[in-house]
Amino acid sequence: MLKRFTLITLILAAFTVTHAQNKIKPNRDTTELKPVIIKGYLSDQPVISVPASVSVLNAAQLRIQPDNSFVNALNTVPGVRTEERSPGSYRLSIRGSLLRSPFGVRDVKIYFDDIPLTDAGGNSYLNAIDIAAIQKVEILKGPDGSLFGANSGGVVILSPLNRYNDSTYISAGINGGSYGLFHEKAAVQLKTTNYLLNINQSFQTYHGYRQNSDTHRNYLQLADSWNYSGKNTLKALGIYSDLAYQTPGGLNLAQYTVNPRLARQPTATLPGAIQQRIGITTKMYLGGLTNEYHFNDHIRNVLAVFGNHVDFANPFITNYEQRSENTYGFRTYFELTGDKKPNLNWKVDLGFEWQQTNSHIANYGNKKGVKDTTQTVDYIHTNQHFVFARYAADVYKRLHIEAAVSLNDYGYDFKNLYPLNQNNFTNRNFSAQLMPRLALSYQFINALAWRASVSRGYSSPTTAEVRPTDNIVNTSLQAQYGWNYETGFRLRNSDRNFYA
Repeated sequence: MLKRFTLITLILAAFTVTHAQNKIKPNRDTTELKPVIIKGYLSDQPVISVPASVSVLNAAQLRIQPDNSFVNALNTVPGVRTEERSPGSYRLSIRGSLLRSPFGVRDVKIYFDDIPLTDAGGNSYLNAIDIAAIQKVEILKGPDGSLFGANSGGVVILSPLNRYNDSTYISAGINGGSYGLFHEKAAVQLKTTNYLLNINQSFQTYHGYRQNSDTHRNYLQLADSWNYSGKNTLKALGIYSDLAYQTPGGLNLAQYTVNPRLARQPTATLPGAIQQRIGITTKMYLGGLTNEYHFNDHIRNVLAVFGNHVDFANPFITNYEQRSENTYGFRTYFELTGDKKPNLNWKVDLGFEWQQTNSHIANYGNKKGVKDTTQTVDYIHTNQHFVFARYAADVYKRLHIEAAVSLNDYGYDFKNLYPLNQNNFTNRNFSAQLMPRLALSYQFINALAWRASVSRGYSSPTTAEVRPTDNIVNTSLQAQYGWNYETGFRLRNSDRNFYA
């Protein structure tokens, strides 16, 4: 009797629930994701209408990837190749090879907000940055020298602030993994009506798979934003990074077959990686101020002044290299915006960027990780600057047209302090280069747009190529250049959670 009663009760309950579900229609979820916005082209712009190949990794996308390295996040972007040859040692290319980047990041211009992370000598210490403190990454593929100066690969813009999270908060986290991975991070953000302060701190260590592959990094990042007198904003940005990592070196096939975890082995004439304690330490201080001032509804100016100091040391198999690098510069542009009309919106930008990097590079003998006798000491002063202009227009909110051009100057001075003890600098200037870009996009419907562009790329030799570890200054090196033509379609769904 009890079994029959239970069965009847369950049937009636199921019928009642089903009947209720049929009568009560659930509310439709009307949540719509915020549009993907980029600011790389000097002002905010929906990515659907950008007439360039652009990829955006927002805060949510970055958080679903491991936050111990840039490699996993950047390699989700088509056309981007990121490698970590040993823990802490990055290589990066956009639509190209890594021939010019056997060590470090070259031929790609990287900005930390409005401040160049890439120095005047063309080197970018991307491995000094903790990706856990970055809220957004914009990747502009292909040469964009018309606005950002010499580069052939593309531009990467790192944003320290999340435009969609302007509340006050405190966060902290710890994660770990195999091979001694430990990553501690903490962040605090204070938000008032006109003021925002964001501070990130982290420590990371990781031993790696092979012998002599160990890394640790202490990192501190500050972003301070003050909105004064309406639309005007003053930002202060700062980074302190203390990075050290070992490099295991290469193996031949026989050594790899015996044990792939070995470090570079000694030979009859040269010691190995462990004996020489080869590795790299990089201590970087970077700071800058950015002011955005609106003269009226049609004219605004953005001015950024910045500087950084890098202490670099690399005990290697054959020598011990030390570098002291000081970079300073500024970037500014004026923007004139026309009256908004139903059939035409336009703006004109005119700007200038200037950078100077002074490098003191010395090589010594390496005696088991300790500096030995002096081999050579050089000064290299590198300067690059460019003026740029851009016109952009939206016609009937469907056709977007951009025309931009920059005039680029690059050169370096060098002199040998030891053993030649030269008194005067030798000058090596490159001829000024014009880098135009013409692009357009047409939005057929809200979800589909077509784009096309033509641009000229130009990339001067970096300081690390001009003066490599063989202690020879290669004044015969030339810049690389070429033309880039492309076209494509961009598609999104109505909820803006799918792009192709």
